[in-house]
Amino acid sequence: MAWLLKTNKKGQYKFFSTVVDRYLTDWMDREEAIRYIIDDRFHKCLDDLDHERENFPKGWTDKDTRKLIK
Repeated sequence: MAWLLKTNKKGQYKFFSTVVDRYLTDWMDREEAIRYIIDDRFHKCLDDLDHERENFPKGWTDKDTRKLIK
């Protein structure tokens, strides 16, 4: 994720993505911006957990042999 933050004189924020070269949000106040970040990270966390559930134990390393489990 490559986000940049744009601010204005009203103390508002909007997020810009360098991946898709466009703004992800409209202007928002500080609390809305924080909620936006938290919501994004929460959904990424859920995606990571789903991925782990579907692929476990693939990608883990065996303690004794130190070999990657496939």
